Amino acid sequence: MKKSKLYLFVTLLVMAMLLVMTACGNDQAANENEAEAPAAENEASDESGEEAGEGETVFPDRMVVGASAPGGSFYTLGGVMGTLIDQELGIPASVEDTGGGVANVQLAHQGELTLGLTANFEAYDFYYEQGMDGFGTVAPIFNQGLQLVVNADSSIESWGDLEGANIALSRANTTHDIAGRAILETLGIEPNQIINAGNDDINSMFRDGRVDAMLLVSSFPTSAFSEVDVTTPLRLIPLAQDEVEQVIEANPYLGQITIPGGVYEGTPDDTLTVSVWSLFVAPKSVSDDVIYELTKIIYDNKSTFQDGVSAVTLDPEDVVELRAPLHPGALRYYEELEIEIPDQIKPE
Repeated sequence: MKKSKLYLFVTLLVMAMLLVMTACGNDQAANENEAEAPAAENEASDESGEEAGEGETVFPDRMVVGASAPGGSFYTLGGVMGTLIDQELGIPASVEDTGGGVANVQLAHQGELTLGLTANFEAYDFYYEQGMDGFGTVAPIFNQGLQLVVNADSSIESWGDLEGANIALSRANTTHDIAGRAILETLGIEPNQIINAGNDDINSMFRDGRVDAMLLVSSFPTSAFSEVDVTTPLRLIPLAQDEVEQVIEANPYLGQITIPGGVYEGTPDDTLTVSVWSLFVAPKSVSDDVIYELTKIIYDNKSTFQDGVSAVTLDPEDVVELRAPLHPGALRYYEELEIEIPDQIKPE
């Protein structure tokens, strides 16, 4: 009898312990579930945050603007662009003295800058003639006139008179040099000597009579010539209409422009010549969204660019003057303005 009572007591004790353990297990599971709930909520919150960010433009941590040596219009325009990027986007932008338009197209093709300043000549030549198509054009800035000047008392009256003369074309492999040589070749003119040097050296040689004519592709008047014009009146040498047509046919990156009389002391009359548009280019590796936003910034701040370089026009309608295909991001901007884009500059 005692054994039966002992057995019953042990059985009841074991059952009670099992009930307690089960209850504790349920509480622990409930606590674990409660602990996991906030984590799940955080995860859902993170996912919703990512979804909220979709469609927003992702900008790089920094940008690079390819300009030119200090003192030129490209250097000034590059500085303005760098400041605008910082002010409008809050992104630091370095403005690099790359050497000018030729280097900027090469660097854009290689994806080593965000925006670069160049001219139609370089953009056309590198894209079509040299097969460097890793960049797209963005925005025409202003039209630069090709200016050939001589001493107002010189016997040189036309481009043909440059035969056997000493002509200075600025530094080698610049827009001035390449465009000048192209025109001389097109017109079949053989000067005695082509001199490549910096503006200061050329101006000195011109004053000394060692240089008969100087050529620059620039806005007008250009400070390099105005400096000389103060003491030695300069006369612009025009191209005849048939010469302009011949030159443009052979060099399709060029256009026609008339420089108004009075820009230099010795040039009272208008001067017919050819022109080259300056422009921004960008690597194709830079996203369409980023270039679209930069294109908007450029045009929205036209007056700021004009404060730096008065010749700036920045008219979206002038996009038709470009000679190499647009960056897709820039194309989007012009299409929103319903500007008809020529097939030859649509992205390939």
